[in-house]
Amino acid sequence: MSVPAGDPSQPVAPAMEDLSGELDYLKKQIIDRRDSFASRAGTNKTRAFRLRMTIVVLGAITTFVLGAKTNAVLAPYDHALSLVALFLSATVPAVAAWDAFYDHKWLWVEYSAARNALSALLDDLEYTRLSPAQITRAKVDALYLRYRAIVDDTNNAWQDKRTKIMDNGQERAE
Repeated sequence: MSVPAGDPSQPVAPAMEDLSGELDYLKKQIIDRRDSFASRAGTNKTRAFRLRMTIVVLGAITTFVLGAKTNAVLAPYDHALSLVALFLSATVPAVAAWDAFYDHKWLWVEYSAARNALSALLDDLEYTRLSPAQITRAKVDALYLRYRAIVDDTNNAWQDKRTKIMDNGQERAE
């Protein structure tokens, strides 16, 4: 015999909590941060390439200018060529120091890793949404905590890179 709907003798299932607002918010946060990290990764990739190529080109031009000084046709310009070579060779360590200080290659890799982690998290969020009946507050909170961990780890990695521990245990910024 079937029990009529709404029979008070039957246990009532708890109402499913609507977490769509939280999921929508989290999705927007993930997408915004992922896009920001993607942009930063691209910018730093470009900067890393340009700085490395600038060092290579300056070195090559310096070598060419020094070699050109040996050409008899350019003998009247010997002093000017020496100054150009001196300027170019002095510029190389300045550009290399800039590259070492900002380390755009490291930033490119770090932001790319964060972008990839956020893309994976977004996939997991979308997969979770495929089964609305299985979505719980704990699952949404776990997704949010993963989001915060990715963002915090990325931010902390930059801060840690810029900080060194001195021998006496005090921190100092580079």
